[in-house]
Amino acid sequence: EPLPEAPKAVVMRDHRTVRAVCSDGVVRDLDLGRGRWEPLAGGALGSLTVAGFTPDGRAVASLHGAVLAITELDTGARLEIGSSESHSGRTVRAVWSADATRLAVVGADVVRVYTRAGALEAQLPIHTREYAKVTWYAPDRFVVLSGVQDVYDCVLEDGFIRSTTHRCPSTVDPIHSGGR
Repeated sequence: EPLPEAPKAVVMRDHRTVRAVCSDGVVRDLDLGRGRWEPLAGGALGSLTVAGFTPDGRAVASLHGAVLAITELDTGARLEIGSSESHSGRTVRAVWSADATRLAVVGADVVRVYTRAGALEAQLPIHTREYAKVTWYAPDRFVVLSGVQDVYDCVLEDGFIRSTTHRCPSTVDPIHSGGR
């Protein structure tokens, strides 16, 4: 059966399986050999607005109203972190670091970094647009692309986020185009 809508998050689990979650909160796996989506046992997260899988697909961060949760999909263990809403009330992205030890949650006016255990590690006021993107490029460094021109290069240091802001002169998305 097809997915009920465009997914909120997708990850390639291995060379044969794609994992996705839609706003209904049901985690589904697609076996590429069989070509069918199957609900993951224990993968019912509840209605959500934002989601982000760890790179290995074994855990997912999800936003349910104002509650940010981290769910370990192998065990079903769920950690509710509490309110993750930005000051203006809109969260747009949740992205894990490559080693899945940190989670960047970007809202309309703040980026927060949480540990895998759910502790708030750091936060930084920023101004983003609805289509903000986040990419980790080192265990303690990530980039927030807001719109097509504002780039926040962020470094975690001693519980703070040091940020350098750049304006791209072009409307080309530097994360996906390699800066061309």
